Amino acid sequence: MTVRQVIGRRRETTSKQERGVQRRKKLVEATRHFLETQDPQEVSFREIAKHAGVPEGSAYHFFANKYDLFSALAAEIGEKFAQQAAQPLDDVHLSSWQDFVTLLIDQSVSIYRADPVARKVLLGATMPNEVRKTDQKSVHAYAETVRAQFHELFEMPKVTTFTQRLIYALIIIDAIFELHLRSHENLDDGIVDEAKFAMIGYLSNFLPPVLEPRVKS
Repeated sequence: MTVRQVIGRRRETTSKQERGVQRRKKLVEATRHFLETQDPQEVSFREIAKHAGVPEGSAYHFFANKYDLFSALAAEIGEKFAQQAAQPLDDVHLSSWQDFVTLLIDQSVSIYRADPVARKVLLGATMPNEVRKTDQKSVHAYAETVRAQFHELFEMPKVTTFTQRLIYALIIIDAIFELHLRSHENLDDGIVDEAKFAMIGYLSNFLPPVLEPRVKS
């Protein structure tokens, strides 16, 4: 085999990989398109593939079914939450850890309120276990980010399995939001306040009322 043939095969492989990445992206985007106006149970895999311009047979090479696509969306949206939580807080005045929790919830609510797909995929009561498992992975990554922020902002006491405590707190507020959305189109101020009370109240079992701010070197 000549050098030219080897290079040609590499280019062909790279081209196929790039085409696969683009098709996968188009399928996820098409799924979001339908979920913006339809309930998850109304969306079909065939419609998604057709809208994405991907042959249905080829689409199955990337995703097993529509719920696999919902899982991909859940991971994508979960990454958005984690990125937001990791943003520097140099210009934000926080007088207490309770203020920090309030800020985190307000940030999350801003995403949920603006994105009906996030509400359906992450808080929808009809989502199957495989989608919820993806969401749980995102929650764990988000909790790790929040734990790091706590240690950066405050002089933290030793809290056994603090990341796990944060995961439990996040599951609690998600449950509150999910229950609320069964009878409401979006999250209102009253239920957001309830979520803040719940998360602060739960974490108060493990954190003192006052945490000293960490002095930055």
